Amino acid sequence: MNERILLADDAPFMRLLQKNALKKYNYEVCGEASEGFDAIEKYEELQPDVMILGLIFPRIDGIEVLRQIKKKYPESKIIICSSLSREKNIVESLRYGAGNFIIKPFQADFFSDTVKSVIENKKLTALLNRDILKSWCEKQKNYPEDVNLSQEQINNIVSSYYQLH
Repeated sequence: MNERILLADDAPFMRLLQKNALKKYNYEVCGEASEGFDAIEKYEELQPDVMILGLIFPRIDGIEVLRQIKKKYPESKIIICSSLSREKNIVESLRYGAGNFIIKPFQADFFSDTVKSVIENKKLTALLNRDILKSWCEKQKNYPEDVNLSQEQINNIVSSYYQLH
């Protein structure tokens, strides 16, 4: 069975890139949304296995979309995919229940591996990283909130956390 993925991003080109990366690994894109309220409606209608959600929409941002879906469907699997890689965006997304945060631009293999890890509830690659990143951020005293973190930096944070504990 192919897992069903809902793509929600305001940029048609980004949805096309995501769709191509997912099809390469036999995921089924069951729907697309270009606006936040539409993303919520399509999630309720389609009940996808995973939702890939951007943060920027015209009337309601991705964090609020995430909050509303997780409130009604706490077991939903949602991955944030955004170029807004400030620490506060990442931490806020994960705090509200995102399974992971993918920073744009992304590599297709990394993108599909992240989707797979969230589908399979693999803590090492998804949930544990979320918990580690949250814990690491809480322990930093003078870490600037507006720092843009690359995926490599997040991986380094996770690695350094393991080395310290």
